[in-house]
Amino acid sequence: MSNPISLCNIEKDHNRIEWVDVFKGIMILLVVIGFATGKFNGWIYQFYMAAFFFISGFLFNVEKKNTVSIVMKSILTLLLPFAFFILCGDSFNYIINRVGVYKALFGDEYIGFWATIKEAFLHNRLYIQYLGTLWFIVTLFAIEITIALLVSINNKKVDVKMITLSFLLFVLGFLSVDDDIHLENLLFNINILLISQFYFVLGIIVKKWQVHTKLLEFSFLGKAFLFFVCAVIALLAKLHEITIGIASENSLHQFAEPIVIISSIIIIFYTAAFICKVSKKLKNVLRFIGKDSYGIMIFFFGFFKLFMVALYLFGSAKKKQIRGLVLPAEFSGKYWLLLTIFSVTGAVVIWEVLKRIRYIRFLVGQDTEKNVAISGRVSELPTIKKMNSQIAEKRTDLFRNMDMFLRKHNVLFFCLLAIIILFSIPQMRTGIIINDELQARCLAMQGFRKFYTTEFDGWKAQGRLLAAPINSFTKYLSFIWPDKGTLFRLGSVIILVFVVVAYTMMINSIFRDIRFAVFCGVSALSCMPIVFEHMCPGAFVGFIGFSAGLLFCSVYFYAKYISVNKGKYAFVSMLLFFVSMMSYEAFITFTPLYLMIVFGLIKYRKLDAKINFFAIPVITSILYLVCYVVSGKIAQSGYDGNQLGFDNIMGPLTIISTLFVVCIPGFFVAFSRYQSYKAVLYNLEGLDYLRIALFAILFAYVCYKLLSKEYSKESSENKSSGKGFKLYAILCGISYMILPSTPNSVSKMYQDNVSLDHGFLCLPITFLEYFAASFVMSYLIMILCRTAHRKYYVVVIALMTLLVLNIQQMNDIFSKEQNRNFERLQEIEAFLQTDVIKGLDGKFYYSEDLYKQENLLAIHDNYWSTYCLDVLDFDLKIGKERNEHQSGIIGYNDEVFYVVDEDRIIVFSRDRMDTERVMTLEGEPLAVWVGETTMDNGFNVYSVDRNDGSIYKADNY
Repeated sequence: MSNPISLCNIEKDHNRIEWVDVFKGIMILLVVIGFATGKFNGWIYQFYMAAFFFISGFLFNVEKKNTVSIVMKSILTLLLPFAFFILCGDSFNYIINRVGVYKALFGDEYIGFWATIKEAFLHNRLYIQYLGTLWFIVTLFAIEITIALLVSINNKKVDVKMITLSFLLFVLGFLSVDDDIHLENLLFNINILLISQFYFVLGIIVKKWQVHTKLLEFSFLGKAFLFFVCAVIALLAKLHEITIGIASENSLHQFAEPIVIISSIIIIFYTAAFICKVSKKLKNVLRFIGKDSYGIMIFFFGFFKLFMVALYLFGSAKKKQIRGLVLPAEFSGKYWLLLTIFSVTGAVVIWEVLKRIRYIRFLVGQDTEKNVAISGRVSELPTIKKMNSQIAEKRTDLFRNMDMFLRKHNVLFFCLLAIIILFSIPQMRTGIIINDELQARCLAMQGFRKFYTTEFDGWKAQGRLLAAPINSFTKYLSFIWPDKGTLFRLGSVIILVFVVVAYTMMINSIFRDIRFAVFCGVSALSCMPIVFEHMCPGAFVGFIGFSAGLLFCSVYFYAKYISVNKGKYAFVSMLLFFVSMMSYEAFITFTPLYLMIVFGLIKYRKLDAKINFFAIPVITSILYLVCYVVSGKIAQSGYDGNQLGFDNIMGPLTIISTLFVVCIPGFFVAFSRYQSYKAVLYNLEGLDYLRIALFAILFAYVCYKLLSKEYSKESSENKSSGKGFKLYAILCGISYMILPSTPNSVSKMYQDNVSLDHGFLCLPITFLEYFAASFVMSYLIMILCRTAHRKYYVVVIALMTLLVLNIQQMNDIFSKEQNRNFERLQEIEAFLQTDVIKGLDGKFYYSEDLYKQENLLAIHDNYWSTYCLDVLDFDLKIGKERNEHQSGIIGYNDEVFYVVDEDRIIVFSRDRMDTERVMTLEGEPLAVWVGETTMDNGFNVYSVDRNDGSIYKADNY
């Protein structure tokens, strides 16, 4: 049997791998042929650009080079050429526009020199048509930087964790495409980056694990069978018209695409290997083309245009036929082969010429020696070396215990990752719960500047001048993509995960017990409820959630300061604490927590010498109070939320006791009101049960691994052994189920509005009390599990899992209900975006239906009028109350919309309607005889004249 390596002669010739060059040569020829003719596109378009990302990843030595060198190399070989070619192409377009031939060549008006530069660098739009493939170069640059940073964070390793993260990003990219979310306001397209990076990482893995070598080790029959299977997959994909246009985000087959692309890559790989073995001449030709594939990709469209101009000059084509980027259909069948040879040859020639010009060679990224020298010099700069050393030290310092723990327990890591993903599913589909969030989303649709200025003025009007600059920004983080379905919730989910991670780090810094810290974090995440209340995670995530994460980070750094007594940790801690207090004045109640931690960690040892540990948080809080009083004088307000006002002590006590009970994990599962909600709204399906079951199983496994007695000895410097410390820790936790709500309890706004019987059950600050309650619960469970007999701690874990199962069931039920309500809002928005409704500009309609309250979401008066004016830019007034100035009625019965005025009824329906439709108008059933339909923004629109007999009273209904 022959040496498998010799099959494709993978010996390196001047540091090049033969089969790789042949692979690239085949691919670039397929790309050119694909654009020259449509005959083979059914197959070529299945994989062609993904294959280039794959082979780029194969050649990317990310684990062997330092991150700075990789970043510099990517800048010099990808970003610099991109900028150079954009500048050259734009200059050429400017010149031909000045001489009056631009429109004749391209059919469009020239948008201007600086406009072209701006669109290319800020909005990922290339107005230099013959350089259209530059999107690949800038996307490859973004991928290389992203992967280099992620690998650096992962201790310079491409391992299973890295592959998992890459796949999750890939899925996220597909979800964005499926939801028609196009994120282009950057140098590169985010969706293309998320999808393409997976194939890039796949190339890295294939090389690291030597998969290509193993494929060549198959017997002849094995290779033939695999080739045949891959060919069948490609054929089936063609028959089912699976085309994957990464550049156009035409990736609609998220499950089939990776299989089809990998199959096609294997076909090209075996073809390249076969050519290397049987035909030296063809191999050399393809290698030569493959080595210049970069240049061919850049220039072949330009030679397409030259070829079409030649056809025009020789009288074979008309002027209008040469304005496109590719040959018209009537020419492609006749000239495609000649065009392919001409464009490839021309691109190779010009690329070889450019590489031989000294300075141009550097500008197009082909001066390897100079690129290496520059990268090396930058890496050796004292500032860079110091920065790299500090980053490595801080990363090691911050993640040492966690990283050692996760590397030792890979299965546990994947379970934690899976729990986070399963946790995110109901969180992502929640939508809008309360009116405050609805108004914030409306502002976000108008852009960041409008959102920030309006929110700033709102916080200032409440007398919260200190909070205005921070909350106006952090609140926006929860509404980054407000008009893309529930994708805006992604910001909230990321913040929630950040809060839990910060909470876990805080617990670990205090107890020096990574297992207990992770258990606390998992418990807090798993028991976090989705309810119809004014609290995270359903509302105020950007406001309260983000600041809570900063607070936990502050405590983490302060515990670090107590341990090592380095002032930089105290400075960072107090800065974060001050910012969190600026965000919400109730955070000042956490000042005693720092003192409790100091006392708990150093106990009675030399307290007089450690007085600065106590003084620093107190001084910071006093400084905040001074700033708060001064800012209150500058921005005075009568806002009840931060005004004192209670008649007797029972008012504050009722609020404190209510919030104390409500913050206990699992409260809503047992609360009678929410048990009734669950029974009425029960809406679970098969996939929901699967998610809940998986969540419960994973949670039980994680708890067993973290709490079982045989692992308890792994906890380093565990300070929780003494009974006094345990009692002290529990009392500290209970105290923070009370203290955060004290400012709200004496607030004028909440008197008689917070109780278990009526009004609010929760307030925004309940989120912080929830973490305190979760800590107390976790600490008690940890003590019980680590001291009890094995069978008892198994029972404890089983009971805890049962609680989590019920909470996750409730989360699914309520998130689906809230999603249904949110879809209703989206449907109203789509209705208002129709051309027919926009034609009602300047009119005033009454609509009780559009303001209908769903659960906690009560839409405030005139919201839809504001939405039409500020978001859609037309003046349609929609009132909740009747008056004589209204032109008619707008109705909605969750199936159809209808607009009623004096002369007609206009009906809007997603589905095609029958000839007769019955609707209730002002309590009277009417039969509407609908006729011809027109389509408008996805709606079937029927306009019925009220005076021609098409509408009559439906007596029989």
